[in-house]
Amino acid sequence: MLVLTRRIGEKIVIDGVISITVVSIKGDRAGLGVDAPSSICVDRLEVHQRRRASRLGGEVSMRTVQQGDRVQVHYVSCQSTPSK
Repeated sequence: MLVLTRRIGEKIVIDGVISITVVSIKGDRAGLGVDAPSSICVDRLEVHQRRRASRLGGEVSMRTVQQGDRVQVHYVSCQSTPSK
């Protein structure tokens, strides 16, 4: 994971097509603005998980594994079993 430090108004650019701007900082929360092509879906993690779960017909849970200063996130799909 790349960790970057930015101030309000400063941007991060991803692959030359996605721009993330820090628009506000209040306490421990940062407001981010995302400019991306309409072909790229941008969601908060919890929204992404709900959408993915509804597409898969089950629930999606998340498991994290800490290794030193890095955290890996693993998504586990829990398919619902068809009722008989």
